[in-house]
Amino acid sequence: MNSPKEIRMYTFPGCYDCREAKKLFELNGIDIHEEIVVGKDITREELLQKHPDYEFCPYVTIADSPITPEVEKLVIYLLRKNIGEL
Repeated sequence: MNSPKEIRMYTFPGCYDCREAKKLFELNGIDIHEEIVVGKDITREELLQKHPDYEFCPYVTIADSPITPEVEKLVIYLLRKNIGEL
């Protein structure tokens, strides 16, 4: 797998949508450079300080820019983009 830009995914343990988002990236051959588990690797407060627009997980950033907090919107985003150019 290969991704030229740094992708981070903020997740919660046991989160169904988080698992589905990770599968989506895997199926499309896109590396997640860092998975950050809220409550373990970072507190919710720290995440809100870093990304004030955070509402819920999965929260995905590419090169520190959020792309979407919802799996459905993430699917649309990836389909509209040429995935290989991410």
